[in-house]
Amino acid sequence: MIPTALRVAFFPDAYNEVDGVANTARQFESFALRRNYTFLTVHGGSSDRLQTEGSGLRMMRRRGRLGFPLDKKHDFDLAFWRHLNAVEKVVRDFDPDILHITGPSDVGQLGVAIAHRLRIPLAASWHTNIHQYAEQRAASLLSILPGGWRRNLSSAIQKGSLLATLRFYHIAQILFAPNPELVELIEKGTGKACYPMYRGVDTELFDPERRTSDGSTFVIGYVGRLTVEKNIRFLVDLERALVQSGLTNFRFLVVGQGAEEP
Repeated sequence: MIPTALRVAFFPDAYNEVDGVANTARQFESFALRRNYTFLTVHGGSSDRLQTEGSGLRMMRRRGRLGFPLDKKHDFDLAFWRHLNAVEKVVRDFDPDILHITGPSDVGQLGVAIAHRLRIPLAASWHTNIHQYAEQRAASLLSILPGGWRRNLSSAIQKGSLLATLRFYHIAQILFAPNPELVELIEKGTGKACYPMYRGVDTELFDPERRTSDGSTFVIGYVGRLTVEKNIRFLVDLERALVQSGLTNFRFLVVGQGAEEP
């Protein structure tokens, strides 16, 4: 007997944004649609929209102004719960076998509530080291404090953020992480089994045959969020080191958005 593919309701933290979670979410959905799996994606955005694409259904709900920016183009809507009834109705009609969230975002929290209310098994995948981001952003904001105070306070923020994140992930019945180190961290912190969910490379998209460079200029590329935790200021040090080494036949190509743009 051939097992039937699960009906999945997917609640990613990001979808249209320029970041790794959004890219993973779109690829995850595309994988399902290429195989004609029955798949529902619910995500935040700039408007309310419900559309069908092949075997999939995609629902976007508008983020409002009652919230705060996580970064440029990344917002947390404190009133996102206003969409609860509308989203819950779509999920109930879709009748998923499992509901999958990617983190403690406004969308993820809504997904947890709906899974609980409709008694749907909940899966959670870990994509962002929130505790490390919190520590690094705090260190940047606390730069006016003496070094010892700044380090101690940043460390306390990191530990508190990790504890809160692990408590959130403990809610799920099934846990996934992208590498063995995070699998171990999550298992130790939640007391639950965690399974690897590795990321791959599209070898058709990232194919040397697509290369257009003639070799005269070396291109150093960066694609992602331009934020403190991504340490993109290292590109300045890299440029300085290359110039000091006598190398000039290079240029940078930076694709992304964030507070570190200037």
